[in-house]
Amino acid sequence: MTIDIFKNLILNLSMLVIIAQLLTKTTFVKQFMFSYKTDLKSNIALAVIFGLISILSTYTGINVNGAIVNTRVIGVMSGGIIGGPIVGIGAAIIGGLHRYFFDVGGFTAAACAISTFVEGIMGVLASKYLKRNSWKMRDIFLIAALAEIFQMIIILLVAKPYWAALATVKIIAFPMILFNSLGMVIF
Repeated sequence: MTIDIFKNLILNLSMLVIIAQLLTKTTFVKQFMFSYKTDLKSNIALAVIFGLISILSTYTGINVNGAIVNTRVIGVMSGGIIGGPIVGIGAAIIGGLHRYFFDVGGFTAAACAISTFVEGIMGVLASKYLKRNSWKMRDIFLIAALAEIFQMIIILLVAKPYWAALATVKIIAFPMILFNSLGMVIF
């Protein structure tokens, strides 16, 4: 099972790298990323783009014990880091609501929806730090790892039954923390 998780996360990260490359080639995204002047329409459009990246990551995830191992954090955190509060929170709301309704009644649906929102907020907070202190790969890796650790904690606190949440976290924690943190650096 662990090998399948690793393979799936690597495949998802590869897909996200391709998406990132394509996005950085579009005039709209380049203008937003390299301009300090942003309007509400641009922010909303980017929130939708990063929210869709989050949704795609949910669909391409792998089911483990009723939880979906995925790269959703990369979409919402990248949105917050690159676009700021409106983009990050907007992407987190889109990704979190989708995650909840994607698997309504699933034992991790609420926990993962909450953690997606928390990760979006963390991306927004990280953007302020990263813009002040320059973008160091180590910092991005650590921020993403911390976000994934929070996700595991939220799963343990919210998902019921607890024994199933614990068993799932034992399987998914290491691969998700490692690969999603590396993925944030690459993205």
